[in-house]
Amino acid sequence: MKQLIINADDLGLSDGVSCGILKAIRSGAATSASALVNLPTSDRGLRLIHEHTSALIGLQLNFILGAPVSNDPAIGSLLDENGGFLAANETNTHIDQHALLIEGDAQIQRFKEITGTVPQQLSMYGYASQPFAQVLYQLAQQNQIHASYFFMGTSQSPAEWHTTSLPAPDTIVPLFQHGIHRSEFTKDHLNLNDLPENIIELHLHPGYVDQFLLDHSQLTLARCRDLATLIDPHLQDWLHKHYQLVDYQILKTH
Repeated sequence: MKQLIINADDLGLSDGVSCGILKAIRSGAATSASALVNLPTSDRGLRLIHEHTSALIGLQLNFILGAPVSNDPAIGSLLDENGGFLAANETNTHIDQHALLIEGDAQIQRFKEITGTVPQQLSMYGYASQPFAQVLYQLAQQNQIHASYFFMGTSQSPAEWHTTSLPAPDTIVPLFQHGIHRSEFTKDHLNLNDLPENIIELHLHPGYVDQFLLDHSQLTLARCRDLATLIDPHLQDWLHKHYQLVDYQILKTH
């Protein structure tokens, strides 16, 4: 039986998203979550999960929304005239990887300050390009953290850890636009059974819609569909018959 990690992304993006993720973990099939740490609601989202679940939390590096964590002048190429991150469609074509590494490391340190622990895993909020994947994996290697870049369908674990498989990008990314339905699992539209590794990693986006989300994200109503599917008791019964639901801690188990 394959082992399945269902990770809820974007914890702390907004209060509505965080409340939806809490429900997906407490009443649904989500086994872990990934948090952003640089937004006004980030601390509340992390506290919400910590106080009401035993779920282990990962970190999503964020270079496109909100303000940076680092105050190093070297990250200036990432920022607009108001000191916030450049929007995804405004980012310079020349990507300053050194600046990304500085800010990424600052976000990892911020996560440690808030939670008292290292992230369970590392991923990226937005973006689908090789330079960002390189930064992600370099920071993960430096900190001995599992990292995944689902936009490219790739992951990387520290030496001696187990490895994971992710669905192909052309399979999973279109689901972000309409949300996942039960049939995507039961009819294996995700092709999970064909993935080579015994541990499968699936990133979804459960959440409730609030005004901040409407103002700052193109991914809105699909989050409600993801949440409804993950808390569907029929799907949960089906998943438990076909997979062992696990979190990222399993990667360290020998």
